[in-house]
Amino acid sequence: MIIIKQALLNFRRNKWHDSMIAALFFCLIFLFCFLLQLYKVADYSLSEMQKQTATVVTVEPSFKEEQVENLTAEDLQTIKALPYVKEINMIGYTSLEIDGLQTSEKITKTEGAIVSDTDLFETSEFPTMGVTILSDEALKKYFSQNWSIKGGLPSEVKTCLVTKQFAEENQLKLFDELSVGETNQRQKLKIVGIANPKKNSATQAFYSSIFINPITNQSLNVPQDNNFSTISIQLTSSKKLGALKKELHKISSFNHYRVYKDQSFVQVYEVFLNQKEMLLNGVIASGILNLFLLSLFYYYFFKKRQSDLFSLHLMGLRQSYLILSNILEIVLIVIICWLSACILTNLLTIEVTKDWFSRLQQTTRDYLPLLSLKQPIFNSAVVQQLFVGSLIILVPYLIGFMVITSALTGRLSYIYSSYSYQSRRLMKS
Repeated sequence: MIIIKQALLNFRRNKWHDSMIAALFFCLIFLFCFLLQLYKVADYSLSEMQKQTATVVTVEPSFKEEQVENLTAEDLQTIKALPYVKEINMIGYTSLEIDGLQTSEKITKTEGAIVSDTDLFETSEFPTMGVTILSDEALKKYFSQNWSIKGGLPSEVKTCLVTKQFAEENQLKLFDELSVGETNQRQKLKIVGIANPKKNSATQAFYSSIFINPITNQSLNVPQDNNFSTISIQLTSSKKLGALKKELHKISSFNHYRVYKDQSFVQVYEVFLNQKEMLLNGVIASGILNLFLLSLFYYYFFKKRQSDLFSLHLMGLRQSYLILSNILEIVLIVIICWLSACILTNLLTIEVTKDWFSRLQQTTRDYLPLLSLKQPIFNSAVVQQLFVGSLIILVPYLIGFMVITSALTGRLSYIYSSYSYQSRRLMKS
């Protein structure tokens, strides 16, 4: 009881010194708590996105085979009917000779994939254009994000959609027809939609200026050498990959196709993964640096209480009571600062991480526009849950913090009371 009473008296006598010590403790503790909470938020959000991308598989031609069949709309419907298939999108590229164009896109082949560029490339008297093939679901999803469309989507056979820039360069308008195919096998594609991007998007560089669906591609009878298609399948669970492979083996069209898990997570979210690693390094560095700064500055602030400790000991207060009351006083300051830092951290977390989740959502839309990936749920309940998960680190760190401050307080209290007292007695004698 005497120790508690003395600790309270210490608070009243050393308000200024205690406020300086509290400010030091709060800054050190808040820095560690806040960085740890930001790391937990980054880890949580990326883990949620990784769980979703882990269910995505890609089906693409095996280029080791000489003969690969073109996939049809019926093949897509067969896969889509499987109970464990959540979503399926077909992404393909083909090259077509198109009559009457003033500009064109250069077509090259890289590992079997057709890549579009902006230069004119002619294999005959007519320019050859790269054409993007998207399934009906993929067309709806892609053009519903950041695009304004005049007209509609090319859901019917022998229809296409073109970009506004392409239409302006070639003086085309809605419902005009493009003459495509080899000279002796010309076919008409009606322009049923003209799309204009609302803002620059990373995916615009991946696709060409003309879009058709698989039914139209099938009707054009394009040689396989000029055709390349992949299928992106999102499963209900990553454990269903084996069942999907068995089912695809039963479909002859997929005999020369290979199935593998999508590896886009690391590439798409590389910047976020690097920032997460930096936050982890910041947590470790702040944890170590804080203990060093604590030892360095705490001695300076506590030294100002030397005369108070000497006076109390001179008035007859037992040294053990003096040391324990000061330790109790400092421990209470640590606990108050710790609680304040934790409360402030939770209050600031949602506001500070808004930009993180906004950039995460935009990156997902830009680089994975055809996947229905949900943004991680992030609210005050999730913040509290993440904080509770952090206690496994925070509690041991708090204990270590209190042990160090208690040891320093006990040692300095003993030195400033005992040594000063003995020195004064020697000076009088």
